[in-house]
Amino acid sequence: MKNNLKAQPLEALYSLNDIADRWRCGRSTARRILQRHSAVAIYLSGVERGIVRFRQADVESIEKKACISKA
Repeated sequence: MKNNLKAQPLEALYSLNDIADRWRCGRSTARRILQRHSAVAIYLSGVERGIVRFRQADVESIEKKACISKA
């Protein structure tokens, strides 16, 4: 019997350091912004004090909300 499942592309994830560098701010500021916008933290180690990552879609959504359109 043949397996018809297709491999799904991995979702891009950012560490807190990646986001702080991207936004040119400190880690604590990046964390506050993420919390304010209810970004979902993904704990790779299974515990809150372990390895944490944030979805690329959440980061980009926050960035779009922060941009001011000059129309």
